[in-house]
Amino acid sequence: VLVTPQDHPLAVHDKLYLHQAAEYDFVGLQQDASLQSLLHEQASQAGRTLRMRIQVRSFDAICRMIHYGMGIGVLPQRTLYRDLNDLKLRMIPLADEWATRELVIGMRHYAALPVVSRHLVDHLLTPSGPTGETP
Repeated sequence: VLVTPQDHPLAVHDKLYLHQAAEYDFVGLQQDASLQSLLHEQASQAGRTLRMRIQVRSFDAICRMIHYGMGIGVLPQRTLYRDLNDLKLRMIPLADEWATRELVIGMRHYAALPVVSRHLVDHLLTPSGPTGETP
C-alpha cells in the first residue's frame, strides 16, 4: 500500500497506481532490500523514476519519516495497523497487479508435522489486523 500523511494531496484517493505517485519524494528501505528493488523495477517499467529522499532500515522508520513530512512510501499493509492513527498516516491501496501477493504455505500432511510446526502454521493462518483477514 502507499502510505502518506493524512493531509497529503494523494490522501484523497481510494486507490492509486505507483506511477501516479512517482512525482513525489519517497521514503524507502535501503537499496539492497527486495521491496526497494521491486519498487524501482516497477516504476522503471512504467517509464518513471522514484525520487528517494531518504532510505532507512525498517518499516517503522519509514512510517516515522512519512509522519515528519519527509515523503511518502510503499509498505506491506500488515506492517501499518499500529502506526496509522498514532502517526496520522493514510494507507492507500495500490491498483498495480504486482502489488497484490498471495502467500502460500506448503506441506505434505498437517497432522504429520511436529507440534511446533503445527503451531507455526496455525499462527500464520490466524486472522490478523483490523479487518480480520487471513494472510
